[in-house]
Amino acid sequence: VRPKTNLLPMAYELSVMADSCWEKAELLVKEEIKTAKNGNVDEESGTLTIAPENDDLASSSSLEKKDIKCQQQREECPVFMISALHNDGVDDILKMLTREAMPGEWMLEADESTDMSPEERAQEIIREKIYRSVHREVPHQVFLPDWNRRFEYIDIPQKQTEYEQNSARNSGIPSNSKTTVKILRIEQDLIVQTKSHKRLLQGKNGATLERITNQSQRDLEHLFQCKVSLALRVKVKRNNNARAQELDDDDDDE
Repeated sequence: VRPKTNLLPMAYELSVMADSCWEKAELLVKEEIKTAKNGNVDEESGTLTIAPENDDLASSSSLEKKDIKCQQQREECPVFMISALHNDGVDDILKMLTREAMPGEWMLEADESTDMSPEERAQEIIREKIYRSVHREVPHQVFLPDWNRRFEYIDIPQKQTEYEQNSARNSGIPSNSKTTVKILRIEQDLIVQTKSHKRLLQGKNGATLERITNQSQRDLEHLFQCKVSLALRVKVKRNNNARAQELDDDDDDE
């Protein structure tokens, strides 16, 4: 849809049309049931034709089943008129989801948001940035292996500032005490199939890979609430049957 600003009005018009189709179908079925029960009136002559009793009952029963089925289908596929921007109609969807939800055991604890490991979550963030930075088939061909991956917390000694030294001295803490900063060190290989994909993933002068690294690092620091040191290495698989060790390590960039 061009321009994109027409997308929402078009979606609204389609939803109105869908709802009108359901209502029209229900009316047609009800009219057929009424006609089957009361007979058919010829509009030109005004003659009322009554169907035989057995046929009338059979036809009426069939149409009633059709009406019930139509109503069931509409209940199974409800149409909601909503605006998330203005919070209009959202409660209707929430009520439907609550009504249809099945009771069961919680998959996660109250303080958990996912069953993925920290390593897997870090990989997903890196993969997301790859998808946002390169296009076509390239991101689908990038493999993030578990081998040769580094994911560990390290403590880096940090020199105290003059203010911190004065505060420590006033608090009776020895001035020679050292402070450390916890840093999460992540090293991840990015395996591609061809050297052309490697060049695309690295970008001119390594600009694309640097952008992926910086954006991933920012999100990882927000996720793990600590300083993150991220190093990404692009490697080419020599052939489709190559194992982990059979990689082209030439000209690796971080």
